[in-house]
Amino acid sequence: MERDAAAKRGGYSAASYINVIKEALPTIWEPGLIYMQDNASIHTARVVRQWLEDHTIPTLEWPPYSPDLNPIEHAWPLLKKLIYEV
Repeated sequence: MERDAAAKRGGYSAASYINVIKEALPTIWEPGLIYMQDNASIHTARVVRQWLEDHTIPTLEWPPYSPDLNPIEHAWPLLKKLIYEV
């Protein structure tokens, strides 16, 4: 994904995200699938939601703050324990 020079701090934007999904999703999408993305602001932007809706691509409902759904969150305590044991 290419950075968007017009984005805050030259990072990523809904426009740069749409460029990616416009190119990638049609090549792998098939009816019956549910598209999963987190609540990053570029993922939930109105223009992105509209594009997905226009292309009849359903998305998974994602809670606003969901560390339990992020597998790495379960690994941090184990990693910290191993580091402190050394």
